[in-house]
Amino acid sequence: MLMQKKLQVKLLDISKSIFNQKISSELVKIILDENINGLILVGKAGNTARLEKLIAQIDIESGTGQRVQILELKNSDAKAVAVSLNNIVSKQVYTDPSMKPNISVSEEINADYCHRRTKQY
Repeated sequence: MLMQKKLQVKLLDISKSIFNQKISSELVKIILDENINGLILVGKAGNTARLEKLIAQIDIESGTGQRVQILELKNSDAKAVAVSLNNIVSKQVYTDPSMKPNISVSEEINADYCHRRTKQY
């Protein structure tokens, strides 16, 4: 939602700079629609097409995401498993240190949490 709002604001600024705001037929209305998680463009076909091309260039994924895994344990102690996992992770060499997973424990449910960034291709 926040990304769409930022995109909407950015497009409004771009729209104001490329279309004459004094001519009503040149205006493009940019509406944020949370129900479809998208933007609605209202205006002349040529102007909306121009903004659609800009949207395709601006609205791209960052290339990384995040992943959380919850490892619920039935026959092992979560604290002991977390120690073992952290030992394994600490011995690994990561070309990008931000890709190193974080291991934490929930004693209440006897589970380990593994939080890490992922590269998306």
